[in-house]
Amino acid sequence: MPSATARRCRSGTVLSLSFALLIGVAAPACAEKIDLSSLPAFKTAKAARALSLAVVTAGDRLVAVGERGIIVYSDDHGTSWTQAEVPVSVTLTAVTFPTPAEGWAVGHEGVILHSADRGESWQVQFDGTRAAAAVQQDAERRVALARARAEAASAQDEAAVAALDQAETALDDALAGVRFAPSRPFLAVAFRDRSFGLAVGSFGQIFRTTDGGASWVYLGDRIDNPERLHYGAVAIDPSGRIVVAGEGGRITRSSDGGEHWTVAALPERGSIAGLRRVGPAWLAYGGGGRVYRSVDDGASWTRIATCTGKPLIAGLVQGGSVLIYDSGGAPLVSDDGGLRWTCPAATDSSPRPVAAIAATADGKMVLAGPGGLRVSDIVTAR
Repeated sequence: MPSATARRCRSGTVLSLSFALLIGVAAPACAEKIDLSSLPAFKTAKAARALSLAVVTAGDRLVAVGERGIIVYSDDHGTSWTQAEVPVSVTLTAVTFPTPAEGWAVGHEGVILHSADRGESWQVQFDGTRAAAAVQQDAERRVALARARAEAASAQDEAAVAALDQAETALDDALAGVRFAPSRPFLAVAFRDRSFGLAVGSFGQIFRTTDGGASWVYLGDRIDNPERLHYGAVAIDPSGRIVVAGEGGRITRSSDGGEHWTVAALPERGSIAGLRRVGPAWLAYGGGGRVYRSVDDGASWTRIATCTGKPLIAGLVQGGSVLIYDSGGAPLVSDDGGLRWTCPAATDSSPRPVAAIAATADGKMVLAGPGGLRVSDIVTAR
């Protein structure tokens, strides 16, 4: 097994294909670099043309985040954009607004940002240094427990010895994370309301807040993820049920606010880049053009046939219709809650990869990705 330091030095490139679009702009993990987490985002008139990785609605406003800490917002359905005041220059990978006024954005170097003014200005709530310290504290506790159990067990108790070895490996990795902090990115964020939310990311990071981000608690110790697989998607349904997904063909669920978790296996081992709730069903999509559907709150999943083999990256739900873009910029559409999919003929002669989609208040959609933000008609199956 590679050393913790070696795993850390590869972390800029180790993330799976489904996440490549999100973190492909990362700097070499072990290179000397400026502390981008304390450098305000550079102001530019071309902010809306920078690489954008996420776009959402905040009431009638659109807010998008992306490379170099650039956040922009639009009040005219994406026709024009204004750059926000942002205290960091790290790549931002995800954003959410549970209310029209309050939003959270996450990204590289473990940064979590908060806005209370509809995305016009942002403040740092959490960072990778604090995240690494929390992971180390948990790893040290696990080693102490595993060592006590191993010492109390018989010499022939291989399970106790293996558990101690696993705990010590996790501690080595946590110490490497502290040594190189801030480094490990958050890749997704979801909030149920202005108080309760989760941020998830690389190496099994999952943090929860119940006070609007004033404090963040590490939950990785409550989830069975010994390989520390990356999490790239998180969603919270109206009932408060949490679903987390990422590498390894695993869907992790909680129905009690993250106190306890269960893991469901997908039919294949692969990466999931997105989760969407469509009526009574959950959809998970990602590598290899795969879409999975669950109608029992994520306990079991069925693979649904699609019309592409390319990784699926960006998704949008409107009523019972679902639109997903693959890594080549081609759309897939379902009008029956994700049971059947069609690939409409391309209307763009030079399609570009799409990292995220948001519907506008005037019935169109904004696409985020390389080259920035662009407005398009909503794609339908017909």
